[in-house]
Amino acid sequence: MAALTPVVCSRTGGGAAATLSAASAGGDTMPAGGQAFLRVKNGNAAACTVTVTPVAGSGPNGTTIAPFALSPAVEATTGERIFGPFPQYPFGDTNGNVNFSYSVTSSVTVQALLMSS
Repeated sequence: MAALTPVVCSRTGGGAAATLSAASAGGDTMPAGGQAFLRVKNGNAAACTVTVTPVAGSGPNGTTIAPFALSPAVEATTGERIFGPFPQYPFGDTNGNVNFSYSVTSSVTVQALLMSS
């Protein structure tokens, strides 16, 4: 699992759009937060389904939320999506990170985005 470092974006300054990283076969993590988003760009011939796995017991009253696929999937070949936000509750683990996995990783790049005011 690779830890993605967020790119800070603002209304006035934008963000560094070119700094994407290869999606890790074992999944990726990024800091959780109410302004945290995940950008996924797919160059693979197959659609890419992104799955988020909330930590056990992070749901209401300590319940566990099962891993779930974000919708819609990122389209094949030229698809690009931004998912989020991913606040600490219920998405963050004990280290304050959100955990993602991908159905395909070849030719898939990702970027953690942190929106500032």
